Amino acid sequence: MALSSQMAVADITAQAGGEILYNGSIVNTGTTFINQNEIMKGTSVSSGRSSGTILNATIVNGTIVNGTSHVITAGVSASNDQGTIINGWNFRDGAAGTSVNGGIVIGSNFGGSKSMPISVLIGKAGDLLIDSGVTITGTGTNGAVSNGVVFVGLNAQAGIITNKGTITGGNKNIAVGNNGIVKAIINEGVINVENFQNDNFGIMAWGGTNIQTIINKGTISGEASASRGLIGLSGSTVGTLLLDGGVLRHADGSGGQAILIYGSSNVDNFTITNGASITGNTDIKNTSNIGTMVIGGANNSGTTTQITGNLNLTERGYIDTLSLNQGTITGGISLTGNANGTDTNTATIGEITLANNSTITG
Repeated sequence: MALSSQMAVADITAQAGGEILYNGSIVNTGTTFINQNEIMKGTSVSSGRSSGTILNATIVNGTIVNGTSHVITAGVSASNDQGTIINGWNFRDGAAGTSVNGGIVIGSNFGGSKSMPISVLIGKAGDLLIDSGVTITGTGTNGAVSNGVVFVGLNAQAGIITNKGTITGGNKNIAVGNNGIVKAIINEGVINVENFQNDNFGIMAWGGTNIQTIINKGTISGEASASRGLIGLSGSTVGTLLLDGGVLRHADGSGGQAILIYGSSNVDNFTITNGASITGNTDIKNTSNIGTMVIGGANNSGTTTQITGNLNLTERGYIDTLSLNQGTITGGISLTGNANGTDTNTATIGEITLANNSTITG
């Protein structure tokens, strides 16, 4: 895809699993100091390849616990290329965080950011919390916070990423690229997706990414592109995708792309419950697979779980079990592929169950 994270040839690099190598040796025990400039892993966006350096870094067990950086994202003019690394997280372009119990808390507003202001570009990082009442504002220029306001890059690792605040103004919000590993992404706040050059998303993972859990309890809304979705997975593996009383609302209504799972992605469990709502289509395609999909369960106010839009399976998209329990799909289910049902593009749902006044209309 257009967005990717690439390895730069360097003495200090990141390998699969987020290990840091320094002069050919894995840095995963003890403490290592890098007092001279070393080439940092670059990243790549649609406009070209980036570069950077790590300065005066202290590495403990594969995590840069403190240090400074200089990162230039090709094609994107960041207001400040200089960064500070704390517990594996790189902050630049106005972003700042505080170390708390091995993780990071962002407790103050910042805005005008243009490129990856909060990122893990090498090695491992702890948890990240965007606290309640905090507003992070991106800038809709070239790249519009390119690769994400919050970004975990190639082969890097992060703990639990939690948003309790508001992320707005950028077209790319929380992103995990190329073999990145993240324990969880949890949205309990607001993510507003802005339209810019048809390349917009709320939460996106691609290229062999592994995320244990994605949870939305808040609101993700806006004008996500058809090629990304408010939540998009491309060639990625997710253990649990849970919409727990939250809202996904595409600006184009039931005709927009709310969730897109494609490129041979795998989701073990996909649950929409506790009065959660989706306005927009959910597409599963390109040999992507969902183990169990459960839609149902009202919240304490009696609001039932509802999808307003189509559930589309194409190009060998597959759901093992689809279960509705006090749930509603308004828009119908569409399975498309070759008419003879035997060739490569056949889409499949293994089993469908409806209980407790569940309905599918369309």
